Amino acid sequence: MYQSDVPPLSGRAIHFAISFSTDVQHLSARFALRHTQIDQLVYQLYGLTEEEIAIIENNVK
Repeated sequence: MYQSDVPPLSGRAIHFAISFSTDVQHLSARFALRHTQIDQLVYQLYGLTEEEIAIIENNVK
């Protein structure tokens, strides 16, 4: 049977990993929201129609 030489994570390390993961998720959500807001501002700036916006959105993703 294989035994790993890597020691188990301490409670503090586990807490840090969970906290870090949560922070990354929150930042990702905030980034996505800001990205959408910027897109909407650019669409307004250029006076794009809903049809033009749909064309852009469908070709970018």
